[in-house]
Amino acid sequence: MVDRQDVVSASTRRSFATLGWDLRIFARDVFDWIDETSAAPYDLVFANLFLHHFADDVLGRLLSGIAARSNAFVACEPRRAAPALFGSRLVGLLGCNAVSRNDAVVSVHAGFRDAELAAAWPEKKSWRTDEYAAGLFSHCFVATRNLD
Repeated sequence: MVDRQDVVSASTRRSFATLGWDLRIFARDVFDWIDETSAAPYDLVFANLFLHHFADDVLGRLLSGIAARSNAFVACEPRRAAPALFGSRLVGLLGCNAVSRNDAVVSVHAGFRDAELAAAWPEKKSWRTDEYAAGLFSHCFVATRNLD
């Protein structure tokens, strides 16, 4: 896991270990992590509500780094669509504060739709990609390296 802070609880670490996963924590900026060399690619890199924060050029750099360092990538992002925008305007009913209410709307506007992430994925020949709506509010992207 890459985050600027090591915030992964002991119980979460144990849960990953129970699944047989080798969880590694990297407390650093994601671009510092991408610039580091790795002996072998990671089995999986997962991003949750993260990619929509980046402009196209920076997103391209991020995706290139992930493609170079992994065999599979999965992302779940806000879906840029009318139902998601409508829902984002109702998060106050869940008790969200003013900052979260604003962020929800902004995130939907910055989200993804159609095949935008597949188009931005740098490695098209050696990867298989899939991109799809997940429910009313989420947009998913999956890239898997062809290991033939």
